[in-house]
Amino acid sequence: MPVPKAKKTTTAAAPKVTARQMLETYGKVISKPELKGFQEAGFQPARAVTFAENRPNVSLNPSASAFAAKAAAPIVTPAVTDTKPKQDPFVAPINENVFSAQDMISFLEQEAVREQTLAGVDSQTRITLGNLDADARKETARLSADAQIRSTGISADATRYVSDREKEAILQRAEIESKGRLDLQAIINAGMKSVAEVEGLTARDVATIGGKYGVEQEKMRQTGQVKIANISRNAGILQGLVGAFNF
Repeated sequence: MPVPKAKKTTTAAAPKVTARQMLETYGKVISKPELKGFQEAGFQPARAVTFAENRPNVSLNPSASAFAAKAAAPIVTPAVTDTKPKQDPFVAPINENVFSAQDMISFLEQEAVREQTLAGVDSQTRITLGNLDADARKETARLSADAQIRSTGISADATRYVSDREKEAILQRAEIESKGRLDLQAIINAGMKSVAEVEGLTARDVATIGGKYGVEQEKMRQTGQVKIANISRNAGILQGLVGAFNF
């Protein structure tokens, strides 16, 4: 009886993960265990260092950085007899340090993102500087307008002050002139009253004494005339003073 052949079982090959995809799963800070797993997956730790340098929000912690530096250092071993088979001259040697096409695409994408970021930063910087310049010009104009308004107000206040002082001086002068006229008029009135009183007394005395003392009457009449002349003279002087004080 023939033995049935066993059926061949095939397992689906796991999808290949690129270095970039693997590094992007580690988050913002790559640890030493993650970097060791990255190396065990067949990638050089130096690629993780380059990945972090091209991204401002990704970094390696101190232990991961030390591990990457140690992995990148050349290993010095004693000279031993080469037991490996010689390299076939017709087959290209394998160089793990050469980027694959996918790595090159990833690198170019990273460079494009970096240049776009720098361009955005430069544009934002220009906008910010423009806004600052506009704000500075507005503030300068506002300060200039305020200074002009204050200068105008000060000039108006000074003009008003000078005008008020001139008005006060004119009023004071008018008051002094009016008071001077009143005082002089009172003096003149008093002088005229005195003249009238003296004239009345003199006339009465002359009438009383005239019958008895002719000589005395004549003397007193002359004395009265002298007094009257003096009073008239004084009145003339007072009138002259009034004319002198008339501004």
